[in-house]
Amino acid sequence: MKKTLLLCTLMAASFFVSAQNYWREITSGTQKNLLSVSFGSAQTGYISGEDSLLLKSTDGGQSWQTVATSGFTFTATHKDIIHVNFLNDSTGYAITGNHAHPVYAGELYKTTDGGNHWSPIASGNIAGSTTFFFDELNGFEAGSAFFAGYTITRCTGGVWDQYHYFNYDPYDFLYAIDFYNTQYGITGGSRGYIYRTFDAGVSWDTVKTNTDSAIRGIQFISDKVLLAATEDDGKGMILSTDSGKSWQLEPTTLTFSYPQLTSLTRSPRDSFIAVGRLTQSHGGILLYWYGSFAANQTVAQPLNAVAMADQNIGFAVGDSGMIVSNREVVLGVASFQTEKELKVFPNPGKGELHTVAHQPHCLFVYDLAGKLLWCDKNFSTTHQVRLSLPDGCYVLEATDAQGHRQHQKIIISRAQQQ
Repeated sequence: MKKTLLLCTLMAASFFVSAQNYWREITSGTQKNLLSVSFGSAQTGYISGEDSLLLKSTDGGQSWQTVATSGFTFTATHKDIIHVNFLNDSTGYAITGNHAHPVYAGELYKTTDGGNHWSPIASGNIAGSTTFFFDELNGFEAGSAFFAGYTITRCTGGVWDQYHYFNYDPYDFLYAIDFYNTQYGITGGSRGYIYRTFDAGVSWDTVKTNTDSAIRGIQFISDKVLLAATEDDGKGMILSTDSGKSWQLEPTTLTFSYPQLTSLTRSPRDSFIAVGRLTQSHGGILLYWYGSFAANQTVAQPLNAVAMADQNIGFAVGDSGMIVSNREVVLGVASFQTEKELKVFPNPGKGELHTVAHQPHCLFVYDLAGKLLWCDKNFSTTHQVRLSLPDGCYVLEATDAQGHRQHQKIIISRAQQQ
């Protein structure tokens, strides 16, 4: 397996860069393990952690202060705040449980005053691990349940009215959930299983992915293209281009660190950001698209969660109070984003796209394993491209007459959801 991964990594090497110091550490004021992060707005963020820890920032994540947890009930089985999800500056949800021993533990709470006071929510027979909310009164909680295993429950108009139990092993949890719209959603968890709904959670189908490890994060890139972060140190990121019906390795994100991934978020600038822990040494890792290249950066502590503060700025949290962010780099004058010349639009698209650059250039399109699929060797400052390729992710390379190259990851998504 490791030899196969090495080959895939070498094949994708032309698209992979190391971008050290792109992410920088921010002082947290604690040595406790940090488990979840969420921003209600670009300025107001929350971080939860072990031993009832809750942190809050009101300056865009530059500084963090401890918040009193009024209204929570903490016990030996519910001693940690394992998940936070804020919808705006004042309204948010949190789950308490035991991070190290999660079986049968997980209580849901809600705040409407920015975390000053919390109230328990009776969401039923579920030990929750994560949530997804469309608004304050409509959303989902996923996790496990007593003698029920994988469990998801739906809130409609403030009432928890739909429960789905997918097996009977309480050690099996759902850890990840995302929705493309109010009807079409997906959740995933232990042993590489995912479940899809096309009717707002009334019914769910079952899909076994190409990993037997836990899926810790899952995100829609388009209606057909999804990415998932797994604990499989031989895969890491996996990709679906058919609405989650089948999955394959995403080779451009492979690294020699063979990480176990713990969280995934969409990033409008970087396509995605995934975080996790190194398996061959102590420490953490971030995977992301550095402009037009797949990139990674290692840090001193394992990372447990990642979230966006706004369209550009991300925050990741981990063990021993670690917080890292790309905030300083994003605000810098000389960031790579201001220097990038190649423009590609529309992206995502249906296979018809345009490129614009200051210098005349020719074009090449590769799959994620580095195989050349299409080219136009005519030099021009603009190109109109028509690609007859299956829906999925590809890499577009523009080369000028001096041999300078620029890359963009492109997504083709023509079909409607199935």
